[in-house]
Parts: sequence; C-alpha cells; structure tokens
Amino acid sequence: MEMITITMSVPKDMEKYLSAEDSLLRNAMLLYPSIHNNSISFGRAAEILGIHKIDLVTLYGRMGINFVDMKSSKKNYVMQRKPKKRQRTQ
Repeated sequence: MEMITITMSVPKDMEKYLSAEDSLLRNAMLLYPSIHNNSISFGRAAEILGIHKIDLVTLYGRMGINFVDMKSSKKNYVMQRKPKKRQRTQ
C-alpha cells in the first residue's frame, strides 16, 4: 500500500497518547466520519487500510461502534419517513 505523510496539528497534551502502534486504530478513526456520512463504504475503508472488511467492523465494534445498529438505524430512518400527501385539486 502506498503511503503519504500528513502533518496534523493536535493539542500538545495529546502527544503522550499517540504512538506508532496505534496507527491502524488512528487511521480507522480518521476514516469513520466518511463512512458515517456515506462518502465511502466499510469495504472501501478497509481496502484503504489494507485489511479485511470484517476486521474493520470488528475494530469499530471493540470501540463501541456497532455496524448492525448503524446500518439498521439508517434503514429505519428511511422507512419512517412518510411521503408528503398531495392535495387534491378540484
């Protein structure tokens, strides 16, 4: 996988909590907003990270982000929306 370096500004107090060992987790969290707003799929995010989709779903699950709940809540939102009623013209 080809990599690039991105410089980020973070609060100084975060420095002690950042390590190279956490790079997969950090990169997964950087991708999560794009998954949540449907810019990319879980599968595409996993591909970008160089892991299997199930491994990404498991990683998010360990952090309390439930794949099934997220998918079903979006479906429920779509199913709960009622079509606008058209007014009859006479």
